[in-house]
Amino acid sequence: MVNLRRVGFDRIIKIEWLDAISGKMQIEKNVKELRKYLHDFLKNEHPTFEARRKTITVLMRIWFFVPREHVSTRDKALQVIDKTSPQERLLIHWGMILLAYPFFRDVVTIIGRLFTLQGEFSVSQVLRKMEKSWGQRTTVKRAVQRVIRSLCEWSVIDETAERGVYVPSAKVETLATDLELWFIEAVLRSGNADFIPLEQLYSMPFAFPFSLGVSISDLFESGKFEISQQGLNKGIITAK
Repeated sequence: MVNLRRVGFDRIIKIEWLDAISGKMQIEKNVKELRKYLHDFLKNEHPTFEARRKTITVLMRIWFFVPREHVSTRDKALQVIDKTSPQERLLIHWGMILLAYPFFRDVVTIIGRLFTLQGEFSVSQVLRKMEKSWGQRTTVKRAVQRVIRSLCEWSVIDETAERGVYVPSAKVETLATDLELWFIEAVLRSGNADFIPLEQLYSMPFAFPFSLGVSISDLFESGKFEISQQGLNKGIITAK
């Protein structure tokens, strides 16, 4: 079925811009002041007002204009993000983007599956698959390209000598159990399905950049999840 919802994630986004808005939100929650801060912050990168406005729209939807059902997840992230390493911040930003943009989730899911199948992907492969579900629209083509360029900016994929073909960068490890538990909760709240098969916990395609170290016992002990086991490595994980 073709999905004609708004694409939304249609700008190249840098990690330092995500750091900027999440950092500013530690002390500022007024929407006008946040927009003013981001316009000033982005002036060198985007000299024109319209380019800044479009980029700020994406950033604000990720961190500020959060649906009511995701506010507590966002607030938990804001409580800890200024105390985290760059790798840990990437995990948090990734979780927030999954919550904000189904389009982004679909793109990175396709990329993760292609990495599993063949160890690389081409832009044309991703675009063909996205057009089947999101429609053959100019906005879809442009947004796919900008998601991929953003992933390059974040150093989670690398372009090969063959133009338009990419391979995964080294896996990102956080070694922070609490953050990984937060990430799994964000994942469960971001998708159409409200569960993760237990056997896919360490190979979720939309989380391909990350090497999660959280254990099944960590999930049990956190009290945040229901785990229905059907054998040693079979079952499902749901958020309470």
